[in-house]
Amino acid sequence: MTAAPCLLTCELVPAQLPVGQRTTLTFTARNRTKETLRLKRLTLTLLRGDGAEHLLPRDAKAASVDLGYDGKEWSPVREDLTSPHAAVEIGIEHSYDAMELRENDSVSFTFTCTANDRPGPTKAAISETTDKERTGSCPLNKTPKGFRLANLRPRPHVVEAGHRLDITWETVRQPPTVTYDLAYTKNGQTLHEDVSATTTFTLWPFEDTNVTLTATIPADPPTPRIEAALTCFAIVTRPWLKAMSLKAVRQVDTLGSPHGPGPVPGYGRREAERREPVKDQMFSAETDGILTVNAEASDRSFPVTVHVQLRCEGTRSWTLTTEEPRNLTVPVPADAPVVLNATTSDPKSRAAYLLALDWRPFGTGQFIPQ
Repeated sequence: MTAAPCLLTCELVPAQLPVGQRTTLTFTARNRTKETLRLKRLTLTLLRGDGAEHLLPRDAKAASVDLGYDGKEWSPVREDLTSPHAAVEIGIEHSYDAMELRENDSVSFTFTCTANDRPGPTKAAISETTDKERTGSCPLNKTPKGFRLANLRPRPHVVEAGHRLDITWETVRQPPTVTYDLAYTKNGQTLHEDVSATTTFTLWPFEDTNVTLTATIPADPPTPRIEAALTCFAIVTRPWLKAMSLKAVRQVDTLGSPHGPGPVPGYGRREAERREPVKDQMFSAETDGILTVNAEASDRSFPVTVHVQLRCEGTRSWTLTTEEPRNLTVPVPADAPVVLNATTSDPKSRAAYLLALDWRPFGTGQFIPQ
């Protein structure tokens, strides 16, 4: 009878490790279902042997595994490595009954081991016990000696639309036949670039950009090729406007082009990240202008909702939610009060989010927090 698949979303980091070198890995299981789960036991099974498909060496001493975990409610699961078994089970089990994992809650443990001397793709088998035992797997790649791929970074992490974004990384190019592919999103499509001869790539994005760098390492038959991958994410603020969508409550001077000053004090790119709600924050404009509001949720499980009210000859409201990524573009007459509110779907979670305000005046004047 086939076991049921895992309910938890599992990740093993890093997903690649060098052969013959002691490496610490972190295994994380997160509840992305809409229900509360009761987790009793969570383990990984690691293969022992001398082949490319095995993770640990056959020798018991060389295959030693150090296990780390948080919380007194958990007890370690660790098999005796002196046994002749071809696989080793490690992990954690609840010391009493079970731990409740609400939506987006997670549990993790770390382990340190030395991979055997044969490069190649392998995997760790997952066993998860909630209402019943469930199984899955996490891929792992053992990379050759001398190979290194690390520190994939967007510079800067937050960039204005259409501005320069540099993607950088570090690598040691051994063996010399390794090829590198950089994949990034543009206009809803995934594009690929061969970056085998460089360690930097420049983009000019107009949307949030996900970047994946994959190194492909040839292997001796019958071992399949080995892949090592890193991923990073850059957030794009969008200060542009579409004039045909402007609807002002009272007359706005649009004869000139918006210019200066830029990010609103306290809501610029460097200050955008926050965890607390914004409640009834008042602003006033010293001149007619355009206010652009951009919000990004660091965790999609906790979407952010932003409300903007313009109080002038009545009240007009705009609402922005990160479940439907877009900007708010609000025409603001001079001296008109503006009220800002922002919160996540679960304020108690204190999930991080970004809230950026950009002010483009038609005259000379600021958009001032009160």
